[in-house]
Amino acid sequence: MIEKIQIKNFRSIHEMEFSLKGMTLLIGDNDAGKSNVLRALSLFFNGAGDPGTNFSFAKEFNSSARVPQRKAKEIVITIFLSAPTTYQSTGELKWRKVWRLTGLHEDTKTYSDGTPFEKRSRLSAWLQSMQFKYVPAIKSPDYFSRLLADLHDTLTNTVAAEIRTAAKTFTKSINRHTNRVTKEINTKLGFASTIELPDDLRALFTTLEFRAEETGRSLDQRGDGIKVRHVPILLKYMADQANENRPSGTPVVSTVWGYEEPENNLELSRAITLGKELLDYSRDIQLIVTTHSPAIYGLSDDLLAKFYIEKDGAESGTVISECGSMTELDQKFGLMPLVAPYLQELQNQREELKRRLAEISASEELAHIFVEGPSDKEIVLAAIRRIAPELEAMLAIKCAEKNGGGSNWVRDMAFAWMHSRRPQKAIALFDVDFDAEKCHQAIIQSSLYKRGNLVSIKIPPSNVVRTLKEKGIVLPNYAIESLVPSASWVEAENQGWLIEKSGWKKLILDHIPGEGSISDALTLLQLTTNESRFLKYEINSSSKEKFSKLAVAKIAALTNDHLKGKTALEHLISTIGKKISSAAHID
Repeated sequence: MIEKIQIKNFRSIHEMEFSLKGMTLLIGDNDAGKSNVLRALSLFFNGAGDPGTNFSFAKEFNSSARVPQRKAKEIVITIFLSAPTTYQSTGELKWRKVWRLTGLHEDTKTYSDGTPFEKRSRLSAWLQSMQFKYVPAIKSPDYFSRLLADLHDTLTNTVAAEIRTAAKTFTKSINRHTNRVTKEINTKLGFASTIELPDDLRALFTTLEFRAEETGRSLDQRGDGIKVRHVPILLKYMADQANENRPSGTPVVSTVWGYEEPENNLELSRAITLGKELLDYSRDIQLIVTTHSPAIYGLSDDLLAKFYIEKDGAESGTVISECGSMTELDQKFGLMPLVAPYLQELQNQREELKRRLAEISASEELAHIFVEGPSDKEIVLAAIRRIAPELEAMLAIKCAEKNGGGSNWVRDMAFAWMHSRRPQKAIALFDVDFDAEKCHQAIIQSSLYKRGNLVSIKIPPSNVVRTLKEKGIVLPNYAIESLVPSASWVEAENQGWLIEKSGWKKLILDHIPGEGSISDALTLLQLTTNESRFLKYEINSSSKEKFSKLAVAKIAALTNDHLKGKTALEHLISTIGKKISSAAHID
């Protein structure tokens, strides 16, 4: 792994030194000189600053460099490395190259203190086997041709023979159809000739193309965003193959990518995704990435190092400074670093939305009800079966995995449904409490709510809740369990499944007479046993599953006389039936 780089007199860089991690970000404005760092490494490893060109000292040398009299003009690039753990090195390695007008002048490999490698050391061979893959900002057709040529070089030891064997059938067919041509050549020129593949298959690889199996469209016919997403996949494959195909006893091949502006031609969410993929690749491959997009420099990980690149006037040229914080980067780079954390948050929300959408099976062409927990689901399903059994075949009931705190889950599923633009209706069903109210309001105030493919509702007040309100006691919280037959609560109390509500006494403070007590207030209010029980107690969260099974049995046993439009439970099921049968208007 490269630990540190020193560059002197290369293009816009007078002198520069910085340390690297698994993924190093070079952040800065256009024309600040970020790419010159990558071109310096391309010169170091590949012999030319611009891939596919020849070295030109006049082009690469910093024209404003201060050169002492009687000293030759030089470009100096030094990298300090740590060897793979399989090598028994005694310290940091130093690899220094110097170019003069005549070309490469010096190439030395030592330990960082200048000590030569041991005679039998394989460190020099390892350094020589390192690969630097330069990815330009503009991924042109020429770049993809070079990429495919590199793919040939990677596979040459394994596929060349197979390709030639397979090509025999191809060339045989060509020669059969061009038999008249070859005969004419033999007759007029006096020698036999056939059409064959070239000896160097590299040229053949540059003409290959990726083609989608479903549509038959080639990569050239796809958008730039699709093309650039192929690049790291191909590079990673070649890096892996370089080691899998290396002859036994040869050094392991270490790969470094110099990646210019990966965000180019990508919409923001795709750029964020690609940034995360590059970060994941950096666990095996060292990356040096230039960027000016918050989609990339907004990444956060221990594998990351971030530096700010800028031009400090004509004399100083391109300079580098470590980014200590996003605030510090903002001071240098403007407002975009402030935006980056919010973009990351939005991307996280997008990924969560995709996960929620995956929970809604694409095969279920049904209306949906989203409820806060398993006990809510059991109670709603039991009520549907008893009150409106025809609805069961029309809808699917989904719930959070655990009882308690499921209002956020219902909210997330509601937004996922609205984003999906499904024509079927869905219902977000909330209990009445502070958190549920926040989630309910977030849904109904969203612009997506106007699409009409989802409705958010709260459970209606039960008869007990209403009578308590008539007596001046407004309950701030009540759950779906409040809608079940009162006999369920009586049995729950006998079973010890109830716990005292916190804060219930505050609800009746205004009803305490003079020097009276809580007991006096309860007497004055003339609460029934059922009202008093519901005011004081709630279902213990550990007993909700047992209570729901009891409630399901009690609901199933309800007689028609108990219903007849009198219960809040029947009102809820009636509302559900009306909402899912109304047509959605998807924008």
